[in-house]
Amino acid sequence: MEIRLLENKTICNISLQLKQKFYIKGCVVPITGCIILSDYRIIFADYTGSMLMEYNNNGKHIRDILVDHRPFDLAAVDTDRIVVSYGVSKYLEIINTNKENERKKVECSDDCWGISYQDQKVCVIVDHQGIVIMDLEGKISTIIDIDVTHVLYLSTSIDRIYYTNFHNSTVHCCSMTGQELWAFKNRSMAYQRGLSVDSSQNVFVVGLMSNNLTVIRNDGVESKILLTDRDGLDCPYTVHYNKLKKIVCLGYTEGSVALYDVLEKETEHKEANAV
Repeated sequence: MEIRLLENKTICNISLQLKQKFYIKGCVVPITGCIILSDYRIIFADYTGSMLMEYNNNGKHIRDILVDHRPFDLAAVDTDRIVVSYGVSKYLEIINTNKENERKKVECSDDCWGISYQDQKVCVIVDHQGIVIMDLEGKISTIIDIDVTHVLYLSTSIDRIYYTNFHNSTVHCCSMTGQELWAFKNRSMAYQRGLSVDSSQNVFVVGLMSNNLTVIRNDGVESKILLTDRDGLDCPYTVHYNKLKKIVCLGYTEGSVALYDVLEKETEHKEANAV
């Protein structure tokens, strides 16, 4: 696949406006996965128990979706279907959220962690393999051979894969064939976990130990801190950006959840008046 050149828009004008904060009852550890579906339903992965939890965007609990093992991460396939990774249980599952008996398991060769869905392909981190790209039937098309010992999360765009390495506090961008395009490191970010990509392929990433949310420009050159512990971030673990709604969902310590509207103000140009 040819790597497209991206327009490097400024990230200086990106800001967040708090929309809603709520707590997931009974959750005492960080949320490991979250997605906002096109109909505003939000689904969370509870890795301490065998369930997915569905909420509305006002923080009201709708239902629990029982699963056989501990779910780690999840991604939206379409309006109804999601794909879920089950960590040490070594399999993925495609679930129809409106027809819970409509499920399909896909076995993995080892523990499977961060997951993303893009252009009819599933990308998932599999221990001792790397980043595995497959279809919804489990047919593998590509294996990107990288050391994923310290890699838990990834995100994708149409032609790129983004992932965090929490050991050396870096964010990486590579092509769908594994060619590294850039790596980003900044002392303000530590122990990165979840990440998500917007429509311009800017990367939103949370720092677990630095207690912040940062946006990195799509070329990996510039960054901007959007939220810190002063905004209530406490060990943020996962982040999801919904491109259609332009909403960021954050999951952090003890089941805390925050939703933010993403604002992008246009730069104002003022012409100097002649004296």
